[in-house]
Amino acid sequence: MERILALSPHLDDAVLSAGASFAALVLNGVRVEICTLFAGTPQPPLSPVARAFHADCGLRDDAMSVRRQEDVVAMAAIGAAPYHLDFLEALYRRDAEGGWLCRYDGAVFDAALPREEALMTALASRIGDLCAISQPQQLLTCAGVGGHVDHRLTRDATLLAASAAGLPVVLWEDLPYGVGSQIAEVSGDRAVIPLPPAAWERKQYAIICYLSQVRMLWPVGFDWWRQLDEHARSRGWGRATELLWKVHPAR
Repeated sequence: MERILALSPHLDDAVLSAGASFAALVLNGVRVEICTLFAGTPQPPLSPVARAFHADCGLRDDAMSVRRQEDVVAMAAIGAAPYHLDFLEALYRRDAEGGWLCRYDGAVFDAALPREEALMTALASRIGDLCAISQPQQLLTCAGVGGHVDHRLTRDATLLAASAAGLPVVLWEDLPYGVGSQIAEVSGDRAVIPLPPAAWERKQYAIICYLSQVRMLWPVGFDWWRQLDEHARSRGWGRATELLWKVHPAR
């Protein structure tokens, strides 16, 4: 392959889940472009859930600006080209009645959230436009492990766009949601990319660049890299790997 396009829900998901795989591809001369779908800046007022999230991340009203800059630095660390779309993540969206989509902590994982069909269509359309411009040979995105609503939307929109474009898709195991769990049942063939030490080093440095998210996901003093390394070794039967599945969407 010469060029791949990855679709990430949020501004840390691609690196946390498959950063070493992307770094390995770059080291082998593949151009890797990573587009974050839900990278838009919300307009005030913010929901109580969003304000609490900002506090957990150590962020203020300019949260998305800070996070986009974190992503630019992280992408440079693994050698990928970053792109940011302006869709709002679930914490900032409203439902059809004008209320907040996420009204309590953890609502993003609620399978009963309303289906946002218009958003799904818009996401698939933008991904299709990106494919027409970038001309990738393969798409990568999340498998939706953990059930986050934005991850499910990203996966489904990518598969829809890939079907229209006739492109194969590789799904990655969503981390850290998959840590400590059984391997998810995902339709597709297990894909293995050799991951040299240099790729893992690039991933580790790239994760550090997402300071706001590391602060939110792991308590101060927690050895987050050891947790991720142990998980990677559990998925590779002792050899560190990132869990991927290759699927062929029907046309």
